[in-house]
Amino acid sequence: MSESKFEQFDFWGGAVVPEVSTEEPVKLSSLQQEWHNTISDTGGRCCVCDRWGKINPRTINATMARSFIWLCKEHNKRPGYRWVDVQTTAPRSVLRTSQLSSMKYWGLIERPALVENDPENPSLVKHTGMWRTTPRGWDFYFGNIAVPKKVFIYNDKVMKESEELVLLKDCFDTDFNYSEVMQSTFADD
Repeated sequence: MSESKFEQFDFWGGAVVPEVSTEEPVKLSSLQQEWHNTISDTGGRCCVCDRWGKINPRTINATMARSFIWLCKEHNKRPGYRWVDVQTTAPRSVLRTSQLSSMKYWGLIERPALVENDPENPSLVKHTGMWRTTPRGWDFYFGNIAVPKKVFIYNDKVMKESEELVLLKDCFDTDFNYSEVMQSTFADD
């Protein structure tokens, strides 16, 4: 019997992925620490899967705040409605920026839970554009609470929150700054 050897391919570039030497075992914990160091700084590629990663800072800004206020007002215009279909009701200013969904990182808005094969709600699927303000969001809207000015996101999850807090009215002092997002690092804050 001949021993077959399977080659691994990098499907994006077509190059053969080099085999990892098994002479010196690498501990998973050391790879995890290396990856955490990489994504906490300026970002980089994973040594295992070649995925790009970085923990990105998001500062709550005026565009997010305007979109959030629109959602809250839309709820008030439609008593009894639990969800707002943003895709069909939002003005262009909200749709054009795609910033409303970022408010989920502060726990201020939420989308419906995915309900698969529910004959009662066939339209409730991931990313339908349905959103609602959370109780925390209403507290923020009415000025009862402050939220962290900045959150750090990786893989669509909040990794850390800044200690500096802001009220909704304070968010209008900050515009979105792409360069700031790209230059800031998790390790710096």
